Amino acid sequence: MKFNRVLSFVFVLILICSSLPAVYAQEAEEVLLTGTFNNWQGTVMSADDKGSYSLETYLEAGNYQFKLKVGDTAFGYPGTIKDTTERVSSKGVELSSETNANATFIATGGNYSFSFNRETNRLRVIRNNEVSEEVQSDTLKVNFADKEVYARVGDKLSYSVYLTADKAFEDIQSVLSFDDEKLSLVDVNNPCPNLIEAVVGIEHTGIAAVNATDFSGFDFTEEKLLLTFDFLVLKGGETSLEFTVQEMTATDGTSYFTYSNKLAVGADLREDITLTTPQSEVKGYNISLKDNIAVSFHIKLSDAALADENARVVFTLPNGNTKTVYVKNAEEKDGRHVFTCEVAAKEMTADIKGKIVAKGDTSEVFCYSVKEYADTLLSDTVKYEKEIPLVKAMLNYGASAQLYFNYKTDDLANKDLDKADQVLADVDLNQYSYTLQGEEAGVSYYGSKLSLKSETAIKHYFIVEDKENIPEFKVNGKVVKAIDKGEYFEVKVEGILAQNLDSDCIVEVGNLTLNYNALSYGDLALKGSNTNLQNVVKALYAYNQAAKEY
Repeated sequence: MKFNRVLSFVFVLILICSSLPAVYAQEAEEVLLTGTFNNWQGTVMSADDKGSYSLETYLEAGNYQFKLKVGDTAFGYPGTIKDTTERVSSKGVELSSETNANATFIATGGNYSFSFNRETNRLRVIRNNEVSEEVQSDTLKVNFADKEVYARVGDKLSYSVYLTADKAFEDIQSVLSFDDEKLSLVDVNNPCPNLIEAVVGIEHTGIAAVNATDFSGFDFTEEKLLLTFDFLVLKGGETSLEFTVQEMTATDGTSYFTYSNKLAVGADLREDITLTTPQSEVKGYNISLKDNIAVSFHIKLSDAALADENARVVFTLPNGNTKTVYVKNAEEKDGRHVFTCEVAAKEMTADIKGKIVAKGDTSEVFCYSVKEYADTLLSDTVKYEKEIPLVKAMLNYGASAQLYFNYKTDDLANKDLDKADQVLADVDLNQYSYTLQGEEAGVSYYGSKLSLKSETAIKHYFIVEDKENIPEFKVNGKVVKAIDKGEYFEVKVEGILAQNLDSDCIVEVGNLTLNYNALSYGDLALKGSNTNLQNVVKALYAYNQAAKEY
């Protein structure tokens, strides 16, 4: 080893440092690079005015141990640096005063630049000042052993090391270094199944250390899994997984490894990586029959979707419109996220299509309809005995709405019901006739209509002659805002539950009072001549009664 060249270089460095402006020498802390390459005597690193320290030196090929000393404080690193920190992180590795371990440096030989940032305590070691280009893309090149794989952002990367040893060994200490800005360690659960009571340390940034001791010996005479770690790919570019065995001793005293040097034959390692492209998965469905008709998708989200703050589900509705629901706004239930999409009554047989949109998630488009859910319930009349009457009433309501709106009439929602179940009973809704009481100067009631989209809603219209003096509008005693539609003002009553279609709804405009519920509209329709509308009303009433009983 060319120690004379190293010492000569150190001497030159001391001469150079002595010529630096005095202000630097006064303000900077003294930082020493100390290790086996200078017999632990310590070499002063040059300081700049930005809190960084640097040193260039020549090293022959070999393994070295080192630390940094700042005053009386030593900074260590429990990992192994192979030739350059660029292989694992362009920002360097983080040293710590709480780490007693020496850093192990494996050099292939040449000129090296050591650069230490005192603010971040990160050390960069660059060979021949060659800095790898940071490639920003969705693809990450991962180097390991003498191999490489390409992963996409969001992929799950499973890294494994297998060991074969010709005799039992009683202790092993190993370190895996990784760039935690590109790879996130996940699912750390029993990573060393063939090592008894192995101690796994992941506290240090970018380091996963394994230490195991058993004086009766670990038997790896046939190849076995030594360790395995799972990572989530966070960023594109290039990185390396650097695995080293720092100590490994057989029960007969044979030392296979020490300070990452292989000292004896008989112990062989094999590294492997498998990639899994994550996919979110729909785990279940249910329908809502409250104030609207909606399908809820219960989705087990992939790690990639959970890691993406902009992850979302984009629904394509039967009418071609889209609806976006962000993951951060979705309800979480039993480890799944619930995404709900409403449909109009006439659209019960139409598919709702959804797609997970997240960086790194490759989930396919999923489809479901209200009719599919209803069929599931109808297929087991014993299990879902309580729900059956409501489901049948809902399907009749959907079919009558299809006929009224002339929508997909060749695929009616109730087509699979028995003929007897499809019959709509005659009803008398005269008891729900609306009433109008009182007077308000300059205000007259114009009319009402029922909305049969995903929700049940009523819109009331009033003519107000003097728009400069608009009276107060109330719904069930609560002040509401009336919308100026030009010829009249609109008051919308939303969120009417299926079981409350017959409940009174009182609209007050000053001293004018309108008592009108959803079945008040039905009463008027039944007295008209539109058969399809009358059937909608009959089905809606039956749906209301079934919901009340449910």
